[in-house]
Amino acid sequence: MNSGSHFLAGFIVGILILFTRVITWIDIFIIFTFSTLIDLDHLVNLLRKENRYHLRSFIQEPLAIPMIGIPSGIVLSFLLGSFIYFWLVISVYSSHIILDYISTFEALPLDPFTKKIVKPETMGFVFPISPGWGHRRKDFPKAIDEIYVMIPLVLIFTVVLVLYLVI
Repeated sequence: MNSGSHFLAGFIVGILILFTRVITWIDIFIIFTFSTLIDLDHLVNLLRKENRYHLRSFIQEPLAIPMIGIPSGIVLSFLLGSFIYFWLVISVYSSHIILDYISTFEALPLDPFTKKIVKPETMGFVFPISPGWGHRRKDFPKAIDEIYVMIPLVLIFTVVLVLYLVI
């Protein structure tokens, strides 16, 4: 998925979690960090790996939730004085991982412990719209373009944001 999809999904989830309170800049920073900024590992892996195909690191795999998300949520909850930050981190982080897993990218669900178990890219059903991934293979399953995920996300985001501002 691209940054726009992660941003929209993370903010939808974040606004729904924080619906009963005024959203602060700290809330926005946390949402942005755990929905979009965790993709910065692509840049790090791009610079250090020879294999430029698989750019994801373990921070974008399901085991990162208990290894990174839960401790981060607990620390932020204590530092900021509200347990809602725990749920904010976990839910926004999970939305990022879910979007990555519905996409047609290869994934390593048990990374960093083993790289032997792989979710093949043919198991996803959303094909990214970014220009570098226009490489449909003949054996590739039918997948929908990411724009068909973006459109509902934009509509839901708009409705949730308007409701948040009105209520």
